[in-house]
Amino acid sequence: ALEAARDEYSRTHKVVMGEYEFRYGIKALDEKRYHDAIKHFLLGAQLNSPGSMFNLGLCYELGIGTRTDPVK
Repeated sequence: ALEAARDEYSRTHKVVMGEYEFRYGIKALDEKRYHDAIKHFLLGAQLNSPGSMFNLGLCYELGIGTRTDPVK
């Protein structure tokens, strides 16, 4: 039971932190801090945040805060 609780906590922590990085990435975009946005979206994407993955892809596609990179 303790191991299951630890695993659930770990999964929940990942989801919450992914959402945190996504929201701070959006905030950075709104404030035109594009390099910060990329950093937050990258961290969120590593935590499996769909919003972070999508926005990171848009940044690479449109060259927001980085050079365009259609492969990434």
